[in-house]
Order: sequence, then structure tokens, then C-alpha cells
Amino acid sequence: MWCLTTMGRPTQCAAVLKAMVDHGMSTPGIVVVNGPERADEYRQIVLPDQWQIEFLPENIGLCASFNRMFSKFPNEPWYGAVCDDEFIFTEGFDQTLVQHAGSWCVAHANDGWQSEKRIHTFAVHGGELLRFLGWWALPGLWHWYFDDVIETIAGELDLRRFCKDVRSEHRHWCTGAATFDDVYRLGESRSEQDREVFLKWKTEEWPRTKERLSQRILEANTHGN
Repeated sequence: MWCLTTMGRPTQCAAVLKAMVDHGMSTPGIVVVNGPERADEYRQIVLPDQWQIEFLPENIGLCASFNRMFSKFPNEPWYGAVCDDEFIFTEGFDQTLVQHAGSWCVAHANDGWQSEKRIHTFAVHGGELLRFLGWWALPGLWHWYFDDVIETIAGELDLRRFCKDVRSEHRHWCTGAATFDDVYRLGESRSEQDREVFLKWKTEEWPRTKERLSQRILEANTHGN
């Protein structure tokens, strides 16, 4: 399932969904409206088939919104992360990403910006991988370093699957494709705290987790589960 987290951008959220539908999306998902801002406008969005919408009473941050959906839907075969500034341009993108992610890997599109080196835009995470970790985003993160955690895991265990032919665009303020609005400002507001959470995890938790996860993946590959 996809999780499209959005805040204060109903028109842009609708455009992201339209691009997904226009390029052959056949997979289910949920729009998570992160806080009450412009809720009435979000209710006017026509959802794709197999999609639903959930309104959170307050903004809990991007990372917590992913974890909330993971807790609510714990048994999905895969989990796709997309935000309201990411647009897709390749037909059948979802099936390609899901196939490459499988149960244990992370597949992502090519946004022509950071995707050659980073797990960026339309990232699909294998369900077994997330169930092993027990979370989708590292608990304690607000917005930043979600990608860094996943990149550490996928990079060190060869779980990254870059789908270069699946084209996307991240219309972000850093690329000049968007203005630095209040949504971005809130995302940036806890960057230093997020950095501390990430570094503590990488130093103290990841080495032990890496050993256990490596063994579990070996078992899965050996026994086919």
C-alpha cells in the first residue's frame, strides 16, 4: 500500500494522485492529511480506486505519520512512501517498484536529482523488512533523516534497488521547483534533533540490528520466506 502524507496542500496532493492514476496505478493506498489545515478542501479530492483518506487531528510529523499507518496496517506485502511534492511520469511505475522491492528490499524511482546516490521519491519498502525492524521510520524522527536511516540499512546490506527507468520529479524548494512555504518550514524545524536521533541509532543500535537482519535475510533467501 501507498502512504501519501500531505499537509496544507490539497490542490497539489490531488495533482500527485492524478499523476499516479494517469500513469497506470493499480495498487491501493491511503492519503494521510497531517493536521486540520484545509481539511474541507481535502475532502473534495476524488480518490483513486482502492484508496482511502485519513485525517489526523494534529500535525505529528512525516515520520510519525508513516509509523502510524504501519501500525494500522501491519501485514501489507509492501509499503510505498510518497509526499505531496513528488510526481511520477512512468507508466506502470507501481508494479515495477513493487516487483523490485520484493519482501526485503527498497526500490525507488529516479527523480533526476538525488536518486543516483540516494533513496529518493516513490520508495517502496518490502513488508518483511519493515516488520523485522518494527517500524517504517525510525522512532523519534520528525521529518529529516528518514531517508538516511533507510539508506544505511539498504546500502550496507545490498537491499537498494534503483529503478532508473521509473521517472519522477521532486518539486522541492531546494531544486527551485517550489517556494519555501510553511510546510517546508515545519519540516525543517527539528532537523538538529532528527540528526541526533539518527546518529545515536547508527552508532548504538544499527551494528546489532545489522547482524540480526543480515542473518534473517540469509535465512529468507535460503528457505524462500
